[in-house]
Amino acid sequence: MLGFDPSLSAPWSVEIAEATFVALLGAAALTDMWNRRIPNVIPLLLALAFPITLGVIGLPPDWPFHFLGAGVLLALGIVLFNRGLLGGGDVKLIAAATLWYGVDRLPIFLFAVSIAGGALGLVTILAKLARNVIPSLASRGTSSRPLRQMEIPYGVAIALGGIIVRPLLGI
Repeated sequence: MLGFDPSLSAPWSVEIAEATFVALLGAAALTDMWNRRIPNVIPLLLALAFPITLGVIGLPPDWPFHFLGAGVLLALGIVLFNRGLLGGGDVKLIAAATLWYGVDRLPIFLFAVSIAGGALGLVTILAKLARNVIPSLASRGTSSRPLRQMEIPYGVAIALGGIIVRPLLGI
């Protein structure tokens, strides 16, 4: 995940870094799923945990590219936010998570996020259609919004993509 040899650092520090990364993404997913909001403290802690991890584990040779990737994604996310295509919490979360991957691993991370987002969208659509077809599900909360206007908690997709790809990249 950070692009360096983990044998150079203590195993407990690597495990703590991974647990912190997964826990913060999980917290973001849960809060976004239930409240449709990602508290600012979660991306902030995720972003702050990265340089702390670098200090404990050691600097990878490509460390500036981790910040470059996060900056580029933050800039693109702000554009998408201004156009109403992505929420502000989602933008901050994906930029903070990108810190942990860097530019070279960014395509894999974004691919996983997009696959998770597509699956989440499909589940959301199927759930809405099921509520309209099955009367017993309608009492659990029907939405009068058309499918095009449904909100999808994309923080869940960002978290799932980050958690799924994390072991493939190694730390």
